[in-house]
Amino acid sequence: MIPHSFAHSLSQKEHAMVRPLELPELLEHVVSFLDKTALIQCLQVCRRWKSTCAPLLWRSITLDFRSDLLIPTVQARTEYHHLVRHIELYNGYSEPLEDHLSQFYPNLLSLSIRFGGALCATILSLKPLLTSLTLVHVRLKDAYEFWSAVSELEDLQHLSITRIDVGEESIQLFWKVCARVDTLKLIRVRLASRPDPSTVFAHTQLSMFELKDMASKGEDRLGWLTQCPNLTELILPYLETLEELNITSPATVHATWPRLEVLKLPESDISDKDLSLLLGGMKRVKILIVPRTKFGELSFAALRPHLPGLQRLDFGSIRIRGRRKAVTGRMVHEVLSSSPELQSLGGGRVSAVDFLMDGSPWVCGGSLTSLRIYFEFPVADSMDGDALAPLTSTTTIPPALDMQRTLFQRLSTLTALEVLDLSSDSISTSEMEDDGIDFRLSSGLAQLWTLKRLSTVFVNSTMQRMGTEDVEWIAEHFKNLNTFSGMLNADPHINAQLRDILGF
Repeated sequence: MIPHSFAHSLSQKEHAMVRPLELPELLEHVVSFLDKTALIQCLQVCRRWKSTCAPLLWRSITLDFRSDLLIPTVQARTEYHHLVRHIELYNGYSEPLEDHLSQFYPNLLSLSIRFGGALCATILSLKPLLTSLTLVHVRLKDAYEFWSAVSELEDLQHLSITRIDVGEESIQLFWKVCARVDTLKLIRVRLASRPDPSTVFAHTQLSMFELKDMASKGEDRLGWLTQCPNLTELILPYLETLEELNITSPATVHATWPRLEVLKLPESDISDKDLSLLLGGMKRVKILIVPRTKFGELSFAALRPHLPGLQRLDFGSIRIRGRRKAVTGRMVHEVLSSSPELQSLGGGRVSAVDFLMDGSPWVCGGSLTSLRIYFEFPVADSMDGDALAPLTSTTTIPPALDMQRTLFQRLSTLTALEVLDLSSDSISTSEMEDDGIDFRLSSGLAQLWTLKRLSTVFVNSTMQRMGTEDVEWIAEHFKNLNTFSGMLNADPHINAQLRDILGF
């Protein structure tokens, strides 16, 4: 028989124990990993679970009227409207929906409308907390009234518009709105006029600007950007020369944008000299996207002081009209050995011989998650047998075997790598090149066992000769791999068999 004092003590301990999911903080953390279907089921467990799950379920809602996605009913949206923080609206707009948006969602933070009908300014009523507005290919019922309503959103920080026309009646109001936000994206817009920088942008807080295909009257297409001293991020896909920005020297860049640290020129073909002027005037470079520019020795010299703080770099792409990029293996190696914060690197085509000449260690092994490089190896003048003969892993290995194994050993130090793109930069998609990396065990593939996070591999347009043992090793050691793009073997029949082994 249990003594009374012991039983009483045991009872007290039982009352003191708390089931883990009865702790609000723990329950909220656990359910935050659930998808919407599971959250809907959790709503029905009890009142406490409902009060915890409802804010997560209703924080963001998507209304796509041309898809099979489940659209919440008007009754449900009305009941939980105070929990909604983000709304994305696709392919539909009507007066009932307009009335609904006008009357509810007082705590809305972001609103995105894509491919809708004629928008009315009333949809912005009772939205005092709205900080982000995205409009894509929509019409405005009354442009002046609409931009007047936008101008009254005191907390608006982000504005993105795509394929929208702004006429004479509302253009000045539109530019005043643009000058008030922190981030601005103008994609394929037609504007009645450009802003007057001396008045509109005299006191702007604009920190991020992206421009693509803006059509407007006047000769000064981009000069007004020089009146935005708080810019930290600048995205100009089609910049042609620095004359468009009224930039003449690195000192001009620094005086104009002293905080600029992110530069993206994805489609620009500006010269090596012009790019070096931009980089030379930046106090810090965190992100640089310049794949189609004439990046060369001048630009790299200007970039070199920024390598320790560099986080993302893309300075190599396909050959442009037959012109080989000036990016060298030495440059790529110096970036890897000098950028401890580097997370993503794209360098196009480089010589493996040039790349491996320097044996200094890479310092970004714990941070680099994405690497896109085509390593070009020397090819022997002749190969034994027919050109299509070396299609299995048991045939003669490439003549550059030692370099292949050395490269695999260097790649094995990038333990945080998730995306490895070794594709050819060839413009032709029908021809495969035979001077790239050989993804086989006989060439050193096994050294990549350290890449536990690897999920995506690209070897497009490269001549691969994998066999069964190579693919089985890949399946066994790359547990997170879900994409392997490119031919596993140049022989279509063998490639199909290997694909079956890989499973995707």
